[in-house]
Amino acid sequence: MKNAFLKDIWRTIQKSRKRFFSILLITALGVTMLTGLKAACDDLRYSADHFFDTQKLYDISVMSTLGLTDEDVTALSQLDGVETAEGAYSETVYTHVDDKRQNAQVKVLSAKGLNAPYLLEGVLPQKADEIAVTQKYMKDTGKSLGDSLTIEEDLKTAEQEDSSGNSDEWAADFEDKTETSTFANTTYKITGVVLDPMDVSNNEGASAFRSASTTDFTFFVTPGAVSSDVFTAVYLTLADSRDLICYSDAYKDSVQQVIQAIEAKIKTDREQARTQSVTGEAADKIADAEQKMNAQFAEADAEFANAEQELADGRQKLTEGFRELENGARELAGQEQTANAQFEAARQQINDGYAALIANASRLEDSSALLDEGETQLSQGRELLAQKQAEVNAQLQSARALLDEEQAKLEDAQADLNAQEEALSGLFGPAWPNDLWEAWLAAPPEAETEAQSAFMAAFMPVLNGAVQAIDAQIAALDPADPDDAARLAALLAQKAQLQALPEVIPQLANGLRQLTEGRKTLDENRAALEQQQTEADAQFKATAETLEANAAQLAVARAQLAEGRTQLLSGQNQLDVGAAEISSQEDNARRQLAEGRQTLENGRQELVDGEAELDEGQAELNEKRQEYEEAKAKAEQKLADARAELADIDTAKWYVQDRSALGGYASIESDAGSIEAVGTAFPIVFLVVAVLISLTTITRMVEEERGLIGTYKALGYRDAAIYSKYLLYALAACLAGGILGDICGFILLPKFVFTIFQILYMLPEYLFRFNLLYGLGGVLLFTVSISGAAAIACRTELIHMPDVLMCPKAPRSGSRVLLERIPALWNRLSFLNKVTMRNLFRYKKRLFMTVAGIMGCTALVLCGFAIKNSVNDLMPKQYEHIYQYDLMAVTSADDNTEVMERLSGDDNIADYINVLTGNVKLKKTAEGKEEKVQLIVVPEGHSLEGYIHLENTDGFPASLPDNGVLITENASRMLDLGTGDALFIQDNQLVQQESTVSGIVRNYLGNAVYMRQSVYEAMFGAYEPNAALAHLSSACTDHKAYADALGRQDKMLSVTSTAELKESFSSAFSLVNSVVYLITAMAAGLAFIVLFSLSSTNISERTRELASMKVLGFYDKEVHLYVNKETLILTLIGILLGLPVGRALGGSLTYVLNMPSVHFAVYVEPVSYAITALISFSFALIVNLMTNKTLDHIDMIDSLKSVE
Repeated sequence: MKNAFLKDIWRTIQKSRKRFFSILLITALGVTMLTGLKAACDDLRYSADHFFDTQKLYDISVMSTLGLTDEDVTALSQLDGVETAEGAYSETVYTHVDDKRQNAQVKVLSAKGLNAPYLLEGVLPQKADEIAVTQKYMKDTGKSLGDSLTIEEDLKTAEQEDSSGNSDEWAADFEDKTETSTFANTTYKITGVVLDPMDVSNNEGASAFRSASTTDFTFFVTPGAVSSDVFTAVYLTLADSRDLICYSDAYKDSVQQVIQAIEAKIKTDREQARTQSVTGEAADKIADAEQKMNAQFAEADAEFANAEQELADGRQKLTEGFRELENGARELAGQEQTANAQFEAARQQINDGYAALIANASRLEDSSALLDEGETQLSQGRELLAQKQAEVNAQLQSARALLDEEQAKLEDAQADLNAQEEALSGLFGPAWPNDLWEAWLAAPPEAETEAQSAFMAAFMPVLNGAVQAIDAQIAALDPADPDDAARLAALLAQKAQLQALPEVIPQLANGLRQLTEGRKTLDENRAALEQQQTEADAQFKATAETLEANAAQLAVARAQLAEGRTQLLSGQNQLDVGAAEISSQEDNARRQLAEGRQTLENGRQELVDGEAELDEGQAELNEKRQEYEEAKAKAEQKLADARAELADIDTAKWYVQDRSALGGYASIESDAGSIEAVGTAFPIVFLVVAVLISLTTITRMVEEERGLIGTYKALGYRDAAIYSKYLLYALAACLAGGILGDICGFILLPKFVFTIFQILYMLPEYLFRFNLLYGLGGVLLFTVSISGAAAIACRTELIHMPDVLMCPKAPRSGSRVLLERIPALWNRLSFLNKVTMRNLFRYKKRLFMTVAGIMGCTALVLCGFAIKNSVNDLMPKQYEHIYQYDLMAVTSADDNTEVMERLSGDDNIADYINVLTGNVKLKKTAEGKEEKVQLIVVPEGHSLEGYIHLENTDGFPASLPDNGVLITENASRMLDLGTGDALFIQDNQLVQQESTVSGIVRNYLGNAVYMRQSVYEAMFGAYEPNAALAHLSSACTDHKAYADALGRQDKMLSVTSTAELKESFSSAFSLVNSVVYLITAMAAGLAFIVLFSLSSTNISERTRELASMKVLGFYDKEVHLYVNKETLILTLIGILLGLPVGRALGGSLTYVLNMPSVHFAVYVEPVSYAITALISFSFALIVNLMTNKTLDHIDMIDSLKSVE
């Protein structure tokens, strides 16, 4: 009996294998969808966890705004639960790739093996001049192992020179000195190609915008290649973390316990200790700098005071020089007046002598005439008198000439010596010992030596002072200055003249004394000559009177007359000589006066030049003092700034983070969660459809075997035995489908999903795991559900008695359908169409099942197209609607001005805006979850209009607020932020400030925060722009080529063209088609099974009806149309209902696919609705073609003979 019953079960399976395989396949699809996406996500997490554990990725990282020390490492290592604590150092450097300057993060290899890079090729560096690089660097540069690599550090040079060129040594105590290189080498040998476990995201292609990395490359060097006493981070590993999956709640709880211990036990103490250390050192530097500065300024003040005194002394001497010059001028004028008077008196004397000679000659002529009137004796007497008179005159004249010549020489010598005396006295002014000089000149010969000694003793100090003054002036001159060279030569000549005065002055004194003696002798001789002249005149007169009186004595008178003439001639000669000598002396005096005037003029010019030099010196001193005051103010400001900076130094802030701070780690968790959400929603559709289809299939099978069930009961089979037949049937189908589903779900589907993960992540391998709970649970879920449906179907029949079951089931009572109540429509239908309508509404269960299945199929297909359309729509929305600029050029803040000037002169640039950009972290709370975003700061007086379109979530334009910031929609969703909420912004220096969300703007790829310059300065200090958003002109025809060329120019860090971004996005997101194909394949399978199962059930239920139609003469095509029309109508209804359901399901992806850096704004193109409907309708046509064969093989005789 038992064997027969089992054979019957086997025959039932064979007989209804279509139904059996329908249940099997729908179970396999449901289990595949349920377990596959979950398994793929679990495998992704497990693969990542295995990789992280193998490379000893940290569990907790600690960073500080003031760096970390060995003491911090020791304190952290002593916490309970901490297995390893190690300080780490990393720094951002620059390297050149194809003439482009790109940045790279250099990390030091851990001595304890923490965060060990995964070696892909070669060996890890062992020496200080060796380095390991990532695949991206090798790909971008085309280098090979063994090639060299050069890095450049961003070293700052302290400005320690003021405007005067003086070195501010004190500034070195608190200003940044010229930074010493942290790295021992700048050129390294590439020994290995590695994968950084701290950054497993693929930063190229489709996922480039998701990258959280702020650098282009990552390098690894040995600890010996770096010299630093401060760590940039401390990494911790926990004792029990390796036994846990890092994405599990147990792992997160374990990590949080240690984080809480850090924050509760040591964080505050270590922050304060580090702050005290840094501020104490800074305060000591400021104190030392202030002390040195004050000493330098005191020295400078003394130098300025000395310079002022020297200028004052110079002006005093200049005043005295002008006074002496005026005195010399007055003295020269007096001498000129005296000389003129003397020369006038001498000329008068000469004239008087000539007059006397003329008078005497006249008398002699008279006497001669008297003698001539006489007889021979008187003539002889006159001749003799004339002869004598001529002789006397000649002698007197000769004597006078000699006296005049001697007097002229004396006058010349007197004038020359007087000029020298005046020059000397004028040169020294009041310091000239005039009284001792006059005493020396007037001293008798026996006292001359004593007078000379007294004068020289008083004069030498004055002379030495003058020489020293000239030496001071020479020292003040700049030999290199051409203007000072002539002055230097004049001063040296003046000094040589002064140094010769001890020899010149005695000669001058002797000359003056001799001149005085000579004048005295000359005066005596002139007096004697005049006396002789008088005597001669007397004698001539006496002789004339004697001749007049005594004619007898004519011979004697003539002799006397001749003698008188001789004397007259001599006197005349002497007068001529005296007149010539006076003229000569006058000329010499005039020349000496002119020379004196020239000397005075030269002295005046020298004084004027000296005054100009003093003015220049004063101006230079004033300029130096101004520079000094500015330098002093600058120095004091530096000290004030240093004190302000010291006062502004916040307490060292520790940031304790788990692995979620890593972009790759967080992306894996987020992506896996999003896919799991999809994997939770889609299987529900499959489960519901599977239960409904199974219920329909089993119900129809039970109804078909109604008589057999009655026979079983009549033969004594218990209900449980009968139940077992159909439950075993369903169980066999579910187990077979479940096993097939587990194979697909744990192997095939994960492999397919891994092809997508390999584009997003750079994990070296993906591992497969079997989740027993999901593997058995998924099978059990479908088994229980479908078996339950089978039990329900059996129960409806087993409640009847055997005799009832063995009788045909009473047909359902007929009733009017809805359309019959609308005569205008119903009467227009043909007979077959009316039958079709009645059948549709008669079999409500079949209607519901078919419509539900097609609706699910259509919804799934449309959901796939929604994903594809939405991804394709991201590119124009982001790079045309939001990003309206053509080019972004990034440089360093120091090079910004030069680069902007270069762009201004570039014909390819139409216009640009200079902004500040960088990467910051957003947080809802100070210690909460963080999201790395791009920062864009807009300068005052400018806006982003035309460059970046800011619009709120309602699609209306938004503007930058005066206070607060704008954040993108995806960032607000990831951090659960809304308008008006407070948020924290942390820059790359770990400076964290609080702000307010003033608005939320749309952005589809990547996240950003926008703010004004004033907001940035209030939060982070100085605004230093470093980038340009530019529009290219019509002259630029190839945007990509121009961006590449511009990026190779000096001072450029990166140049990105939106044209290149569009192209890379379009090519990289072709992988979305794979997702669409997967969903379409799943939907096709579901639709096929639903339609095929229900169509087969429909045909089996209506075999007698269809056989009757054939007997009545209906052609096969008419029978096909009669049955297929119902299926197609139900399919159309399912499509119409499935399209809005699919759109709603696709719309939920915005919230389900909660991916970082991507705002998945669902968009469905109108053509996608048509394609979806066409696909679903095509499935119905294919199923109809398959079921047509069943219709063709209906046996009319057997069908009509069967008992219903």
